[in-house]
Amino acid sequence: MINILLGFGCHVLAFDKYPDKALEKRDGVQYVELDELLRNSDIVSLHAPLTPETHHTINERTVMTFNLFPPGQTAPLPVLIAKTPF
Repeated sequence: MINILLGFGCHVLAFDKYPDKALEKRDGVQYVELDELLRNSDIVSLHAPLTPETHHTINERTVMTFNLFPPGQTAPLPVLIAKTPF
């Protein structure tokens, strides 16, 4: 995915709890915190296994705070969208 986006001249923001050092050195790729990525991205592509650590990475707070879905539209992966206490 990153290679495709870079081929189109995109600047790629990445988030990972364990950043890839080789990827970090590539031109056009910048690691940022998740909130910054969601705030500054036109496209978000989530590539993660479903584990207790990644479960609910995208939740009601992130959807509402960053307006991830237009009104009336739901997420394609409901397992990632969960009601969380604010």
